[in-house]
Amino acid sequence: MQTFIQKYLKILAIELDDLESDIKFLIEKYKQKKDSETISNYVFLENLVVLNSELCGISSFKKLMNEFDPASYATIEDFLDGIKARFKRKIIECGLPEGIYMIIERKLIKVYTYVGQID
Repeated sequence: MQTFIQKYLKILAIELDDLESDIKFLIEKYKQKKDSETISNYVFLENLVVLNSELCGISSFKKLMNEFDPASYATIEDFLDGIKARFKRKIIECGLPEGIYMIIERKLIKVYTYVGQID
């Protein structure tokens, strides 16, 4: 089980990095649209707030991942339950939008499915 969790964490880190890159790409696209006056400054700023909140949530989640000791969990399900519960609390503490939880949860499930297929 230890090997499964280690593989899981490595792939999850890659997925989170990719998600951050996608969000940064969107920010650049919105900047271009604002500069070309395709969208208003108001729409740009609203989108920027949402995307920056998502980046903050991803960063918070990465920090939580580093605090967990995979050896202290008997199963991947226990690990996932623990990290999800702590992330929900972190979202509330930091005042992050709850939508970031759904984004992260989808990544958790995606990686779980993938690692389960290769292991």
